[in-house]
Amino acid sequence: MTFSHAVQLNYYYGERNSASLTVAAGREAEATGGGAVSVFNVRSVDASVVHWVRPNTAVTIGLGAHEIEGLYTRTRAQVGVRWQF
Repeated sequence: MTFSHAVQLNYYYGERNSASLTVAAGREAEATGGGAVSVFNVRSVDASVVHWVRPNTAVTIGLGAHEIEGLYTRTRAQVGVRWQF
C-alpha cells in the first residue's frame, strides 16, 4: 500500500480567470518490467493560469515537474490559447 499527499491552492480573479498551484509528495507503485512492481518516492509541483482576454478567448500558461526518485523526472511548459465557441 502506498500513500501520497497533495495540497492545491486556487485563486479566482475577475469573472472567469484563475491561477492554481499544486504540490504533491508521497510514494507510488510502478511496474518495472518482468512482472515486478517497485515503490518509489515521488514529488511534483504544477502551476497554471487561465486568463480570459475576450468573452470567447483565453490565454493559458502552465509549468510543472513530476519526479519519481531514481527513475525519471518529467517536466512540462505550456503556453496556449483557449477558444470557446
